[in-house]
Amino acid sequence: MSENEIKEVPAEVFKLKKLKVLDLEKNLIETLPEVIVSIDLSTMMTSIISPLEELYLGYNKIASIPSSLFQLSTLKVLWASNNKISEIPMGIGALTSLEDLDLEGNRIAGSIPDTLFNLSKLRTLYLHDNMFTGQLAPSMNRLSKLEVLDVDSNSLSGTVSPRLGLFPQLTQLQ
Repeated sequence: MSENEIKEVPAEVFKLKKLKVLDLEKNLIETLPEVIVSIDLSTMMTSIISPLEELYLGYNKIASIPSSLFQLSTLKVLWASNNKISEIPMGIGALTSLEDLDLEGNRIAGSIPDTLFNLSKLRTLYLHDNMFTGQLAPSMNRLSKLEVLDVDSNSLSGTVSPRLGLFPQLTQLQ
């Protein structure tokens, strides 16, 4: 569904029980629907219907990621580059299966939130071309599987932490 003129995504897309990959890149999407959840009435627990593993949202006009998206426990890839996102939602730390995160080319300002460093399976983290400030937090050493860290073209300052030596898998640092 990429490279079209889609403006809206129906929430029913997340009801597709076998959907693993959803590619919505290069469209005209401004908002995402709240993800459909099911409720087990015996336990009152909620769960996502979709087994989605890869979600590609790059090159749209999305300003924020709905918090219900962070209930997609099977999500491994989230690419939301080149949108209008202005902050990384705190709930992103709940995506414990996430391996690849691309938020490059957005409008995200401030320091890189610690909640990102809870994503222990993260292999690639693209944050370049935003407006991040400050230093890389010492807590980022929790990303022991990180292979690619791209924070190029931000306003980071201070010294490069010697903790970067604690990333045995790191092959690309920008």
